[in-house]
Amino acid sequence: MEAGTAALAGTAALTGSDDTLPLRPALTLTEEELLTLTNGSLGVVPARLPELADPAATDLVRSVALRCLMARGLVLPTGASQQAGAAQQAGAAQDAGATQQTGAAQQAGVAWEAAEPLGLTLTLRELAPTVLALRRELGALREEAQSGGPESEGTSAVRYLHLHREIAVIEDVTDDGMHSFLPVFPDRYQDAVAEFIKPPDAIAGQGGVQSLDGTVEELLEALGSPTVLVETSLITGVGEGVPPAEPVSQMLALGPGGSFRSHDSLTYHPVDPDGAIADLLREALGTQAGNDWVGEGSGAGAGGPT
Repeated sequence: MEAGTAALAGTAALTGSDDTLPLRPALTLTEEELLTLTNGSLGVVPARLPELADPAATDLVRSVALRCLMARGLVLPTGASQQAGAAQQAGAAQDAGATQQTGAAQQAGVAWEAAEPLGLTLTLRELAPTVLALRRELGALREEAQSGGPESEGTSAVRYLHLHREIAVIEDVTDDGMHSFLPVFPDRYQDAVAEFIKPPDAIAGQGGVQSLDGTVEELLEALGSPTVLVETSLITGVGEGVPPAEPVSQMLALGPGGSFRSHDSLTYHPVDPDGAIADLLREALGTQAGNDWVGEGSGAGAGGPT
């Protein structure tokens, strides 16, 4: 475990040693590979791929995924990292508590373990008591249509922050089931959210509360025509042996015309974008005993506290 911790710290140091470095995933797994590594459980992250009805087909898919992981050096025969030549002894007895296996791997007589720092990254992901989910919707680029070109379509993306007091795991998930991971230290938590959801030209909201009294288009115009809409979900009580608490959600509308926050999707209060992000993290980490994360800024917009 000490070697794994050192390896993970080395990876996370890439994100914490210089706060000007962008946060980019260090490793990407297919959903089939992740299901193989986690014995078929994605935790609070919904599956993107349909579940196979035939158990034999599931075993085949995970056997192929396991071979791909081995070929990439992400999975090793049990004990290979501690003992030379362990690849020839992969079928020998091992400590079941330190080994993850699928039914297909067990039937094949293959005992394996995730290489570090992947193994520790997945452990931190599984044991995180709090998860902050971010779904980002980018609006269409209207300026292209105004300049005579076709208007581009909006896009969406999803990021999960598996939060601990002293380290977190970023997980970016695509609609086609690609899961990308990066560990980060607390000094980059705010960056992990801001780089994903905050437009570079976003400013604090001004004026009073805006409400959905008419059409959605009218509300968006009243919010300054935001370029990014974000749905956030705070999931607590994860990994406690019982179902996690019901997610607490809110919406953020961010852009050069102002930034606004809503807890009910009907009324939007002006906020400072950096302060709103800090508030999100304070709320998430405040559920963990002894956490003293502060962050930067308050959620108050130009119209005052919200």
